[in-house]
Amino acid sequence: MSHIPSLTLNTGAKIPAIALGTWESPVKEVENAVYDALKFGYRHIDTAAVYANEEGVGAGIRRAMVDFGIKRSEIFVTTKLWCKDFHAVENGLYTSLAKVFPGEKEAYFDLYLMHWPFSMRSDLPATVDPSISFNEVYAAMEKLPTDRVKAIGVSNFTIKNLKTLLSTAKITPAVNQVELHTTLPQPKLVEFLLSGKYGFPNHDGKIILPEAYSPMARGNLSDPTIQKIADSHKCSPANIVLSWGIQRKCVVLPKSVHSNRIKDNLKYIELTKEDVATIDGIAKNSGLKRYCSWSNIGLDVFDDNADSK
Repeated sequence: MSHIPSLTLNTGAKIPAIALGTWESPVKEVENAVYDALKFGYRHIDTAAVYANEEGVGAGIRRAMVDFGIKRSEIFVTTKLWCKDFHAVENGLYTSLAKVFPGEKEAYFDLYLMHWPFSMRSDLPATVDPSISFNEVYAAMEKLPTDRVKAIGVSNFTIKNLKTLLSTAKITPAVNQVELHTTLPQPKLVEFLLSGKYGFPNHDGKIILPEAYSPMARGNLSDPTIQKIADSHKCSPANIVLSWGIQRKCVVLPKSVHSNRIKDNLKYIELTKEDVATIDGIAKNSGLKRYCSWSNIGLDVFDDNADSK
C-alpha cells in the first residue's frame, strides 16, 4: 500500500490528501466503492446530500469497519449541505447524519461544507433563492454542535466570495473545495487560500486548505506531456495528475466505482520540480477548461479570469 500523505486543517486536525469522491455514484455501487477504497488504504471519503448516495457511503463504511477492524476515528468523512437546505441548516446536517450513520447516537462528520455560494428554492428546480445569503448560511453552520461537526468549510467559492464571507465569519473555513485540474489550475485562488493573508485580522494566519474535485479533468488524461511524465515514473497518468495536485498542497478527490482504478489512484508519486513546472504549463498552452458550472441556467458563479491568472 502506498503511503498516503496528509495535510493539516486550520483546526489542527489531519486530513488525508487523497479521498474517494462519490459524485454520480449510485447507492449500491458507491457502497462497494467505499468498501474497496477502505480495504486498499483510503481513509478519507467525500460525499454530499445532493449526490443521493449517503446511505451507500455509510453502508460501505460499516462493512469495512467490521471486516477490516477499522475504527471510525481512523476515517475522515465529509459531506455537504445542499442549496435547497440553506434555510434549515441543522436539519440538513441531521438528515445526512441519519443516512450515513443510521442509529448511531454519537455520529459525526469530520467536515461539513456549504456546497455552493447560493440558495435554491425548494419547490422549483435550479432556481436561485435570493432571500438568504451565504453569509447567513455560514453563520448558521458556525452554530452547529461541535460533537456532530468537527470542522466546517465551503465549496465553489471564488476569491471575491471568500472575502465577502470572511467579512462576517467568526470561524475561518477549514477548506474550499473547488474544481482543480491541469486545465483549470486556478493558481491565484490556490495561492490566496494557502497564503493565510485574507485581509481580516481574525482570519489571517489560518490557512483555508484547497480541495480538488474533478482532479483528473473527468478522465481527460490524454495530454502527451502527462503521458511522458507517467512513462518516466513507470506509473499511470492518473497517478501523475493526482500527485501534482497533492504537491500543490491540495486534497484531491478522484471518483471511481471500479476497484482497479480506486486502487491505482492511491499511488502517490514524488514529482520533480521539473515535472511540476511542466504540468503547470499545460493550461497555458492548451487553454482553460471548466467542466462544472451553472451556465446552462444563466448563473455565473465563477471568476476564472481573476482566480486563474
